[in-house]
Amino acid sequence: MSEHRCPVRGCTIMVPVHRLMCLAHWKDVDRPLREEVYAAYNEQPGSPRHVAAVRAAIANVEAKC
Repeated sequence: MSEHRCPVRGCTIMVPVHRLMCLAHWKDVDRPLREEVYAAYNEQPGSPRHVAAVRAAIANVEAKC
């Protein structure tokens, strides 16, 4: 299984490639942003909308750390 490091600054947890971030950080993402990440991915993975949602989710968690 392919993995990548959780993209939240300072996190070293490896997560499956089909996950954005580790579960602990994903739970910290505000629900509307989580829903936007899912909706944008389901619409078109890698689209500008999806990339923006992913960046917003990461920034949302980092702002809380």
